[in-house]
Amino acid sequence: MDREHKVLKQLSNHLESVGSPECISEIHEISYGVYRIGEFSITPHNCPICLRNEGFSDDLCQECDWFVPQVCPFSNNHSARRYIRRIFKIICEQEYLSWCEAQAIRDAARKFLATSPRPRHHAVIAYEVRQEYPNIKSGNMKVLHVLREYPKDFVEVKTDEFRLA
Repeated sequence: MDREHKVLKQLSNHLESVGSPECISEIHEISYGVYRIGEFSITPHNCPICLRNEGFSDDLCQECDWFVPQVCPFSNNHSARRYIRRIFKIICEQEYLSWCEAQAIRDAARKFLATSPRPRHHAVIAYEVRQEYPNIKSGNMKVLHVLREYPKDFVEVKTDEFRLA
């Protein structure tokens, strides 16, 4: 089972355990990892402090710069806090795994290009990355994205052809 299916299965299992999003009427999912609460959008990296901390206390409400306690959708709604925290945790785990995969691609591409006397097309680099790390199931476009994401490591000499910087 690939990583995306595992994440979707985790989300599905979590929804069954805490109830569907409809039970939390003021929270609406806009897109993957972005939720709207009234006029506010929250993400795992931009949200009230009570969603970033496992515990909950009234002190957190006093430190919050998002809502006043009387109108906060989370201060008296344990289900909402638990629901959003769990989803944010899964998203952060997914982001970390994606970052680790990008680092493996970067390392394998650097190793390959260090032995190559000339620039190589990203598809050739992707093939070599898959040979070096068979457990990484990234396609050519993922490798191209990583190569372009690290301009201090890779130089695009012609369209889609790279050498080490």
